[in-house]
Amino acid sequence: MVRYCIAFCLLTACGSANDKQRQSTIAGAPAEARLVEPNLDRPILRPDRFRSVKPGEPLAVQGCDVPLEWSLGRLDKRFGLGRKQVIHAIITGANYWSTGGRRLFRYSPQSRFTINFTFDERQEMLIKRRGKRDPVAQVRRRRDALRKQRKRMLVRYRRRAQAYEAEVADWNSKGGAPAAELKRLRRQKQRLKHELGAANDLVHRINALGSDINTRGRGGVVHQGKIGNTHRRTRGRLTTHLRIDIYAFSSWYHLTVLMAHELGHALGLRHVANPTALMYTDVGPDTLRDPSVEDRRELRRRCGL
Repeated sequence: MVRYCIAFCLLTACGSANDKQRQSTIAGAPAEARLVEPNLDRPILRPDRFRSVKPGEPLAVQGCDVPLEWSLGRLDKRFGLGRKQVIHAIITGANYWSTGGRRLFRYSPQSRFTINFTFDERQEMLIKRRGKRDPVAQVRRRRDALRKQRKRMLVRYRRRAQAYEAEVADWNSKGGAPAAELKRLRRQKQRLKHELGAANDLVHRINALGSDINTRGRGGVVHQGKIGNTHRRTRGRLTTHLRIDIYAFSSWYHLTVLMAHELGHALGLRHVANPTALMYTDVGPDTLRDPSVEDRRELRRRCGL
């Protein structure tokens, strides 16, 4: 969907009770001890599905011809969920898109299509709002610190970008750079792109803190409690890169809906206007339900199902 931190223990009391408490942190979550990881159909695992290749090479998946294989990437323990709980939530969301006995997703621990759980201000504020703690002065201090951090990152980026552009212009004036220098400049350009992306990523965290400050005393909410993002690159009908990042959810049921929504984007499904649909712009309903007419239409458009 293309819709921080303090000393911990944040989610539970410190000490030996952490593991027991962690299972009940997210409302509605099944107990970790009662879950098992799914059986793997090893002969058809394809760990190289999303691999780094040279431009022009055929790769990845075309349309929905075969199940997309996913793996669990980073899982921050501060979410209060164990590995098996998260895998179960992802499978629950993926099953939403199964139709006619046909699976569109498959769990594969070696797949480069990773689903990551990144803990930041957005999830932290949901937790603190439920516990009615975190004075607004502390929130302001964190927001101001992030603003200063982003400003420093942008100053550094602009200085390095100007130096890079000057060097490129110098080589161009000489008729071009030799192969070794050209390779180095390409790596430098990629590093600059990552630096700018890291600075821009802070905007979401800063805005989340600002929303928290602005809703204090008005009974407002920071957000709906379901925040994620799907990174998907394609070349024609080929999917060449996939990654899902999950940032915030206020309950187990919100997580399963969020997973189904983001996995829909992984298939190439677009947002729809029906608020009860899973692919609604603001991550639709609070619990999974039968696919809406709009959801089925998107699935038919993309996968012919």
